[in-house]
Amino acid sequence: EHPDLFLAFVSWFDIAKDALGRIDDVLQKSVSHACEWETSAVEAIAPETVAREKRVGAQFSFPSRYFDPSYAGPSRVFVARTMEQGASTGAFGWPERSSAEKGEAILDAAADEVAAFIREFKSWPLIQPK
Repeated sequence: EHPDLFLAFVSWFDIAKDALGRIDDVLQKSVSHACEWETSAVEAIAPETVAREKRVGAQFSFPSRYFDPSYAGPSRVFVARTMEQGASTGAFGWPERSSAEKGEAILDAAADEVAAFIREFKSWPLIQPK
């Protein structure tokens, strides 16, 4: 009924992953729960909500080429687990490295990438099946 309608689903951390990885002094290379990226972003937006003394992430090595249960790096497979199975604090990666300055840089880079995608997306031609 709406052949000219496109729906796109994206997360800010996926669409901006490359740009976020180029930010100085950001160790985290992919997003995880309450990690350096998320905690920095929250510190930039609402610093009063971050319990700085509790910023401790789960990092550990795991013998797999496909899955990183600490979410410190990207995984090629998703494995469903409860929070308790991975992080006693509820945080992964390096939230202790977070800062409001990093958060501003992260949010700026993410906003730039999302805006660039929207500009491109609205110019896409209709896909005509052959």
